[in-house]
Amino acid sequence: MLTSAEEFIRLRTSKLPAEYYRAAHEPADISTWLEIIERYPEYKVWVIHNKTVPLVILHKLAQDENPDVRAAVA
Repeated sequence: MLTSAEEFIRLRTSKLPAEYYRAAHEPADISTWLEIIERYPEYKVWVIHNKTVPLVILHKLAQDENPDVRAAVA
């Protein structure tokens, strides 16, 4: 389980396939997803790519001001 925004960013930017895979497939608490969205807005699309992201987070991102983020949710 992903436990912090920093962990998600570190895994997402890793050159190691196993770590990159974790960023796309491991769950996190809603509070962790919200922290990523707020502190690292440039990673919103990568949050969407996570296979376990809760619907409440996808719903929030579907209303984002950035059209690229909204398109990624769609």
